[in-house]
Amino acid sequence: MRAKGRKHGRFVALGGLKKVPGPPGSRFSIIIVDPAGLPVFYLSEWYRRKKVVDPGRTPDTYLEMLLPWAGFLLIMWDQFRV
Repeated sequence: MRAKGRKHGRFVALGGLKKVPGPPGSRFSIIIVDPAGLPVFYLSEWYRRKKVVDPGRTPDTYLEMLLPWAGFLLIMWDQFRV
């Protein structure tokens, strides 16, 4: 059973990706940032485009499922980028 009140899942915390609100007047309602505070553009753009097509909760749910995978890919990219 999932603990109530958790903001980040176990794997999201390992990847370090966070959702932050976009600046006022920006076309991005949320921006995904990595542990260094740099934006992860492809996730932010994907979310923006999905919200245009489907303003409901489906893009939010899909984003929650994508965050652990994207965090894993970013960690692997940093490890093998020598």
